[in-house]
Amino acid sequence: MEIVVFNGNSGNATHITDKEQIQHIVENLNGVELKRSKPSLGYMGYSFKVTIYLSDGNEAGDWNNFIINSDDTIRKDPFFYSVTKGNIDYSYIEGIVE
Repeated sequence: MEIVVFNGNSGNATHITDKEQIQHIVENLNGVELKRSKPSLGYMGYSFKVTIYLSDGNEAGDWNNFIINSDDTIRKDPFFYSVTKGNIDYSYIEGIVE
């Protein structure tokens, strides 16, 4: 399994392969509840674009290729999603990719 995070602020991509880091990120995201908020079409720029790859090299299912903008906002076009329960561990991801 691998998580690729593209940092929209720096233009750098980070390939996360450490099992503990992957587990922390996946468990954190699985523990967050989201509610669809407003349309995201027409918005430019982002913080972290996340792509999750399975151990066979294929991309994970439906909720993949999403953008983490902050500890309480995810963008999965064509919508923004607000966190209603829990928090995205934004600073943990930020610490890995920067």
